[in-house]
Amino acid sequence: ADTFDEGEIFKNGRFVDIKNPEQAIKQGIGYLPEDRKEQGIFLEMVIANNIVSGSLKSVSRNQIINGKRIIEVANKLKKRLSIVCPSVNTLAKQLSGGNQQKVVFAKWLLVNPEILIVDEPTRGVDVGAKSEIYKIIRELSSSGTSIIIISSDLPEILTICDRIYVMHNKRITGELSRNEATEENIMHYASGINSKQDIVK
Repeated sequence: ADTFDEGEIFKNGRFVDIKNPEQAIKQGIGYLPEDRKEQGIFLEMVIANNIVSGSLKSVSRNQIINGKRIIEVANKLKKRLSIVCPSVNTLAKQLSGGNQQKVVFAKWLLVNPEILIVDEPTRGVDVGAKSEIYKIIRELSSSGTSIIIISSDLPEILTICDRIYVMHNKRITGELSRNEATEENIMHYASGINSKQDIVK
């Protein structure tokens, strides 16, 4: 994963000190990485185990993992997210890119974070899977999860984001509402120009 150079993290106006994924999860923050094969999914593990990997407490009792419960939970999320596979005992590496990404989303649905950071959510997936992933993101947002999307795909940003922050050289150069957002305006701010008046002109 990328390391940060500088800055601080505030959640609900309060500084939070996060040094590893476990601390982030305790703070109610999840992260769906850009490189799902290296950082988001265990390719040599079955789908069911991938789905519960971030929330073993949900399938455990008295610190004993319940295998039957794992299958029940995984099947429920498989159906909810329309994961195409023979069964939840299928190895993750046998899935298409889009279905692998759905498995990563399923893992975070089970964790149920307050904030989910999603990095390049549809990179390397086909058009059909893209629309399904957008649907998952909208459902998460509607259920109360705050979604922060990092994307270099302008049509994607314009499709699913309610508010857009544009960065240039590690600095925020512009903020756009859905109504203000166009590819032209986003590229304007991405170039380092940060005046809304210039855009209007």
